[in-house]
Amino acid sequence: MSYRLFTTGKASALFGESRVIQANEAQAFADAAQLLAHAAATFADAEEAREKAILEGRQEGRDAVLAERDAFVSERLANVIADLEKSQAKVRQDIGALALEALRHIVGELPQEIAVAGLIEQALAQLAIETIDCIAIAPSLATPVTEKLDEELAALVSPDPELGPSDCVIYAKSGRVIASLDLQLERLAERWEALGSA
Repeated sequence: MSYRLFTTGKASALFGESRVIQANEAQAFADAAQLLAHAAATFADAEEAREKAILEGRQEGRDAVLAERDAFVSERLANVIADLEKSQAKVRQDIGALALEALRHIVGELPQEIAVAGLIEQALAQLAIETIDCIAIAPSLATPVTEKLDEELAALVSPDPELGPSDCVIYAKSGRVIASLDLQLERLAERWEALGSA
């Protein structure tokens, strides 16, 4: 007994030119076709695994190169970055020193009474006048300073022989406020990182 089998694809090569097979050979051909299908699936899986391995290998290589680059940059540029930070700090300090020197020059050009009167007004901007007991300044500046202040503040001015011409101490009910010019310049020097010039 025989029958005709039509097939296409790679499995059709098993049958040669004729499509007629013996009935007792049908199982063998079926097994062969199944093996071919299994081999094709295995090959496809292998191709997929190969492509995946290639992509993973490329990514690993890229990661390794980037890690090496980062390590190189960190190692080689660490000193450069540190030097740059030091340079920036020095520039800030130099700018602060120049600004402080310019301010000293400007203040030095002002008459003492104007500078001290300005210090008093600035300090009292933070305090209520009714809380002030007295404003102590150098005796030589008492009269010219009071002339620069309004009457209410001028009445609180008190000469103190222990104070220098740029000193000013405000005595309030809450405590004492030192508003001397030198102290203000020191605070500016700290703020401007110009401590070496204070």
